[in-house]
Amino acid sequence: MRSKDNTKEKVILNTALAMINIEGLSGLKISDLAKQAGLATGTLYIYYQNKEAIIKRLFTYVVEQVTLDVMRGITSNITLKEKIRIICMNYLHELIAYPDYKVFVEQFLRSPYSKQEDKEILAISTYLEPVIHLINEGSEQGIIKKTDPFVLIELCRGSLENYAHQLLNTGNAITDVEFEMVFEFIWDGISIHQKQ
Repeated sequence: MRSKDNTKEKVILNTALAMINIEGLSGLKISDLAKQAGLATGTLYIYYQNKEAIIKRLFTYVVEQVTLDVMRGITSNITLKEKIRIICMNYLHELIAYPDYKVFVEQFLRSPYSKQEDKEILAISTYLEPVIHLINEGSEQGIIKKTDPFVLIELCRGSLENYAHQLLNTGNAITDVEFEMVFEFIWDGISIHQKQ
């Protein structure tokens, strides 16, 4: 059995992502993917047993990439609010730089490939663990509202995705003033307001 090459696997995943965003999940064909990726169909089967395996791996790959990117710049010597501001800015940049990621994840989560009991799908909570840890830390310190961290993540994500959508549609760039307004809206929604 031949060994797997990480570079080839990334080519397969990125090619699959581009094809899915044009053709949809149902339009992805193994033979077309191999051709687009510049591989023999047999070589592709060394990496993935079938179409479902490719799609599920692509989901975890996208979530891994986004998590690595959004946590960039987080250090222990900054406030919780600043950490969340950095995560929000990083996620906004991710949405604008890689709109295919969001389109794919939305398709995937609404598809039969997304079964809640699958370990690949449950792995999303592992990737979100650094963000969940920050939310729980903030809740324990009385800074962030006590609720399910996934609810707060979804509320923040929705606001940032809507802002990114507006920027992409208008062709406008992120401005510091606008981002600060969006971030303060998010922060006001998740934080406990303390008397000054």
